[in-house]
Amino acid sequence: MSDEKIYIALALNARRSWKADEVSQLSQLQVPDRILGDRRKGILRSDIAILWVTWFVESLIDPQRYVIDGTHYSHIFSDVIKEIRGKFSHLTVDEAHELASDISCEMWTRVNTLRQNNDRTQFSKDVRFDLLADAGERPRCWMCGHLFSTAAVKAFEEGKNSQIPAHEFVDVYKPLGLRSVDSTIQIDHVEAWSHGGSDSTDNLRLSCAWCNRNKSAHRSIYDVSGTAVSARVNNLKIYSLPQHFWTIRLIAAVRRCEHPDGCSCKVENSELTVEPVNINGVATPTNLRVVCSDHHYLKDKRLLPRKKVAEIWDKNLTEN
Repeated sequence: MSDEKIYIALALNARRSWKADEVSQLSQLQVPDRILGDRRKGILRSDIAILWVTWFVESLIDPQRYVIDGTHYSHIFSDVIKEIRGKFSHLTVDEAHELASDISCEMWTRVNTLRQNNDRTQFSKDVRFDLLADAGERPRCWMCGHLFSTAAVKAFEEGKNSQIPAHEFVDVYKPLGLRSVDSTIQIDHVEAWSHGGSDSTDNLRLSCAWCNRNKSAHRSIYDVSGTAVSARVNNLKIYSLPQHFWTIRLIAAVRRCEHPDGCSCKVENSELTVEPVNINGVATPTNLRVVCSDHHYLKDKRLLPRKKVAEIWDKNLTEN
């Protein structure tokens, strides 16, 4: 019996019954590459590792407990080293201290961020212009490759919240443009500020508002719902849609068109989107690939009137 057949049978049974013995058997098996998909196995495995490590670190200490006045780094380190010694008795004293120090520094940064209570200042004109200069003559969103309009660049230079007109036609798979704010330029923290990401320029990038809003503080593809979005009835025979963060995570990680025939389009020179590899399957991360507009299986048919895309996504166009 193939590894794939065994794994799928166990997973389906465990999903249906929740029996401890089936869960245990499944946990001892390595997920076959064919199930993850050759394109996605790297992202799916790295992101689950990110999530597991995050859970582990947060199981040692809850940063909210240390926000109170009078608590210092030494308190965090003292609590972390006790847990590390208990969980990793095989480590030498130096190894335990080094690991505890790494974790404590991470959490101390988060504690200080929480203490600021979101009392943040606007980025200076110098920071905005430095980021624009780094982005080149035709600045694009660092995550999806969206090309910023002249009006968007001007508003960003002036530090204004001017909104760009909503798009007349919107990509049904990546609905950037449903809201007038979507195409404005925002500053994104690569490592989210709420997780301790700094305001230094090496952690800042230019982002379209759509990507910035839907990226939020997510780190892993598993940070959002694992269920695709059900599409409203439409004449394109699209029955499911990807979670927005799936789209952002895949494009930002892959950064190029994955068309089987090859393509020179990448986020540095083109706006990218996603499409299902198997159009009969659900639009899950294992069934999505990054493509440019020319290589999308729907071609220009993926661009629909704004109102129609809102209906398919079951969204209200009334903006807050």
